[in-house]
Amino acid sequence: MRHSFFALLLTATALGSSQAAALDVPFTEEFETGNSNWRDAGSNPLGWAASGGPDGSSYATGSFNYLGFVGPFGSGPITFRGNASAAASGGAFAGDWNTGGVTRVGAWFRHDAPVDLTLLLRITLVGFPAVAYQGSTPIAPNTWTFVQFDVGPGDPCVEEGTTCDAAKANVGNIQFGTNAPEALTTLDRAIELDIDGITIVPEPGTLVLLTSGALGLGLVARRRA
Repeated sequence: MRHSFFALLLTATALGSSQAAALDVPFTEEFETGNSNWRDAGSNPLGWAASGGPDGSSYATGSFNYLGFVGPFGSGPITFRGNASAAASGGAFAGDWNTGGVTRVGAWFRHDAPVDLTLLLRITLVGFPAVAYQGSTPIAPNTWTFVQFDVGPGDPCVEEGTTCDAAKANVGNIQFGTNAPEALTTLDRAIELDIDGITIVPEPGTLVLLTSGALGLGLVARRRA
């Protein structure tokens, strides 16, 4: 069972949750049957592969040519877009992350660039203002790597016209991007970028409470996107 710890489907109303109706915590997007309406840097549908993911199964894929890229905030391009307007992941990531208790976001990432990359997380209602969380895990070429972002109260973010708490109170779009090293901005080649297992989880105390309630009600199930 893929990512089984994070694949609990909880009924919020039965457990008295105060989170927004669309938000599904914990949730893991596994791209089991397709791209789940995720888009690439140009807002085109991501590709999909039935096998070859971090556990050998399915994943979503795209590409980006970094040649000449200059980021508006000194960062790299947004290469994976889970936008509300496209109903990405059925809206499972959209809602109030503060009341939903979301404190951590993770994803598996792979690329075929000739240098290591790092991943960033960007959240926004529509497009701007937004906030970004910078990952520090180096991702070696051609190697599935799990990257984790702490997004709880007090965790630092880069503010793009709003505050961390304000952005998390009304999440519409969840997006991932990379840095843009000089080795890529001077290279004229499309770099393959793959993603899988996008996960949001609550703080440990909330997770224990919700999981215990779900088990008691017989509600534990697997969420397939």
